[in-house]
Amino acid sequence: MSEVWGTLIGAGSAIAGTVVAGGFSLVSGRRELTERHRKDRLDQRRDAYSAFLRACQEADVALRDAWATPQDADGASPVLTVMDEAVRCLWQQQVMVALAGPDRIAAASDRLCKEHAAEAHEVRRILATGGDGLLRPRDRLSREEAAAQAARQDMHQQFLDAARKALGTDREELV
Repeated sequence: MSEVWGTLIGAGSAIAGTVVAGGFSLVSGRRELTERHRKDRLDQRRDAYSAFLRACQEADVALRDAWATPQDADGASPVLTVMDEAVRCLWQQQVMVALAGPDRIAAASDRLCKEHAAEAHEVRRILATGGDGLLRPRDRLSREEAAAQAARQDMHQQFLDAARKALGTDREELV
């Protein structure tokens, strides 16, 4: 009888050991999967934020060029076409940022896009008022419009700071 009990206890111990080892494997596997998903999410965000920031830089350059370019005789400067395309691309990248999240980053990118679009509209409005072909929009830049440009640059920095925080790469952490 003691042999039966010994066999049963040995078998039970083997089964219990297998269950415990399997439980640890399951927990470990779930932890690895969660970590992989978190890393993939951060990579997606990093890609979306980087593409958005590149589009911001392109839109900034296009706006700067548009402010400095004299109006063509027909008012349809190729520089304005580049500006419009850069702002359109910026909006396309903003959609990716909105999908990647989080909401505060999506809201910051939306505000930045609206500022770029408003500034592009202002350049077009100034050029539509006419001129002698030598007038550049920046020649008519008011203090309020200059302040709006500075505000856009501040929004750009706010987006960058928020993106770094979302990715866990604050400047303070890098120093």
